Amino acid sequence: MYIISAHAPYCKSPTNSTEACKWWVHFSSIVSSTCVSSIPVLIGIDANYVVHGDASSGVGDVFRSGDPPPQHSRVCDFLNDLSFYFFNAFDDLLGYGFSKGVPSYIPKRRTVMDAACIDLFTGSSNVLCKPCSIVQCSELGHVQAADDHIPIAGLFSSLLLTSPPPSPGKR
Repeated sequence: MYIISAHAPYCKSPTNSTEACKWWVHFSSIVSSTCVSSIPVLIGIDANYVVHGDASSGVGDVFRSGDPPPQHSRVCDFLNDLSFYFFNAFDDLLGYGFSKGVPSYIPKRRTVMDAACIDLFTGSSNVLCKPCSIVQCSELGHVQAADDHIPIAGLFSSLLLTSPPPSPGKR
């Protein structure tokens, strides 16, 4: 299984989105050229992106409506080109009491729900997420947690596609 950690740049404004858009294109290129398609991929990413419902089939029933952020089309391309999912955009995978998203970010001027999908578990279709397992994980927080991000956790697995090789010396 490929396990990737990433941090997308913050998109400062609709008129200053070039860096964020280029980053998503570059990130997609790296993932697609590095990862073999039959091997599961799980990405934990500070995407600096609020999920919108028309992104792709990789987005479930937890998303924001309204005008999407400027890097939206690049994020859609990333999901669609790689057939990836935003696991925490599916209600049945979220912990109990988080039907509108697991807040992972403390916004400065908005409600917590505005930023519920900023941090994302992203992955391929051969990665399984245990239902109701994506939750806040405050025990892994740090001193500045009140000003920034709240850790989130989820339980993931993948199916073994081939049998493991025999042990050395055994026939």
